[in-house]
Amino acid sequence: MYGLKQTSYLANKNLETHLKKYGYSPCKHTRGLWTHITRDIQFILVVNDFGIKYIKEEDKNHLMQALPHDRYTIAIDSTGRNYHGLTLNWDYSLRALKISMSNYIPNVLHQL
Repeated sequence: MYGLKQTSYLANKNLETHLKKYGYSPCKHTRGLWTHITRDIQFILVVNDFGIKYIKEEDKNHLMQALPHDRYTIAIDSTGRNYHGLTLNWDYSLRALKISMSNYIPNVLHQL
């Protein structure tokens, strides 16, 4: 329900109960970070964006199968360039990441 302060808590608990059936659980000490019992996959959940770290394509597919498609609209950005309104420019050879919010200033100026 929009505006109910418990909504995000209830949605998170619902997702936790659902994903537990597939072996996923939130990390004990890092809020928003989830892992799998046996698979080499982790993901972070912020509001409704998942950032997924995986090695094997089958692990990513397992998570995609586990997510309830009747409740969520799922779009995949396999380039890893967009996350929660941020543009991520990865340079794997230099082991570097540049983060930008290219439309942030124009959007704020428009609002003001």
